[in-house]
Order: sequence, then structure tokens, then C-alpha cells
Amino acid sequence: QQLKIAYLHGAKEDYTNSAMVLSDAISQLRKGGQSDDRNDLLIQCYLMQAICYTKSKKLNVALDQYDEVLPLISTKEGQDSKQYNSTLIHKSALLVAMGNHRLAASTIVKYLETERFSQNKAGT
Repeated sequence: QQLKIAYLHGAKEDYTNSAMVLSDAISQLRKGGQSDDRNDLLIQCYLMQAICYTKSKKLNVALDQYDEVLPLISTKEGQDSKQYNSTLIHKSALLVAMGNHRLAASTIVKYLETERFSQNKAGT
């Protein structure tokens, strides 16, 4: 329910309210224990919140959201998953926008390493 409300706020470009609703949802999901469904929703909330903060020019907070969600995705799907790699690329783009080119480059190197690993794994 809260995800739908957050989405509607975002669709109206009300990213501040969308991020607040997502923050409440994250707090509730964190209190509820572990399950695949909860983790999927938690990942979705963090990713949506990162987008909201990026669009409202709160880039450091958006970066924090990517740092929170990457370990969750890694635990759920592994570092060779498409979602993990896609999130790494989004984080890299954000770092470039923030002018942190060195960290962006190392994040892209990590992406390339996981991509190479997953291709080698698929070829075996």
C-alpha cells in the first residue's frame, strides 16, 4: 500500500513526500523479520528512495540508499545478478554526477569484474 502511495507522489514529482512514505515503509519492513517477500519490498523501497533523493538533488542521501541496498541484493541474488550490476551502474552514474570520479571508476571496475565473473561462470 505504501509503495503505491510513494509511487503516486513520485509520479506527481513530489519526491520529498515519496521519500518520506518510503522511509516509513522501510522502517516497518525492517521491524517485521526476514522473508523473501519482505526483502523484495525492502529492495524496491531503497531503490525507489534513491531515485527520489537523486531527483530532489539530495545526492549524498541517494548514495547512502545505494550503499544500503547493494548488500541486500547481493545476499538475495548474488553479485553476479542483473539487479546487482544495474544498481552498481546507477551508483556509478550518481558518483559521476557528484564529481567523485575516482570512486565512480572503482565502482565501474567492480561492475566489470562481476560481469566478467558471471560470463565465465555461464561459459563453464
